[in-house]
Amino acid sequence: MTLPEEPAEAIRAGVVGPGGFSRYVTHAMGRRRKQGRLGEPVDWLETEYGSVAEDEPAAAEAELREDGLRKLCGDRVVVSS
Repeated sequence: MTLPEEPAEAIRAGVVGPGGFSRYVTHAMGRRRKQGRLGEPVDWLETEYGSVAEDEPAAAEAELREDGLRKLCGDRVVVSS
C-alpha cells in the first residue's frame, strides 16, 4: 500500500506518536469499512419502500421536535406552522 507523503507525515507528526502509524491506519481502514456498510441497510430500505422524498427529512425532524416538546411540557405546547 502506498500513501502520499504529505498525509503520512501529518499523521506521524500530529496524530500519533512513534510506532502508532500502523495502528492509526488500521483503525482508520476499519472505520471506513464500517461506514461503507452503512449504505447496505439504506439500499435495502429504498428497494423495499422507495426513496425518501426531499421534504420528508425536515418533516420528520419537526415531528421529533414537537414530540420532544410535548414530553417536556405536556399538552401546553402550541406548535405553529
